[in-house]
Amino acid sequence: MRVEHVSISRGNDYAVANNLWLIILFHRVDETDPCCSSISVDHTLIQGTVDYLVQHKVPVVTNNEGMIIENLNAQN
Repeated sequence: MRVEHVSISRGNDYAVANNLWLIILFHRVDETDPCCSSISVDHTLIQGTVDYLVQHKVPVVTNNEGMIIENLNAQN
């Protein structure tokens, strides 16, 4: 499944507008192995996402930081 920048930015906009969390995970960045290239993400998508988040001043936290913010114990 290919994800485009517009999908991520729309998801982000929706999360911000509705005071929700959006968890974004990238893996297999720039993978060229034929067995895995169909699930690889290009590094430019990651950079575009970071640029978008910075431009829109979206707070970014780790999963653990989010759990603390929500007053949940991430260790259990």
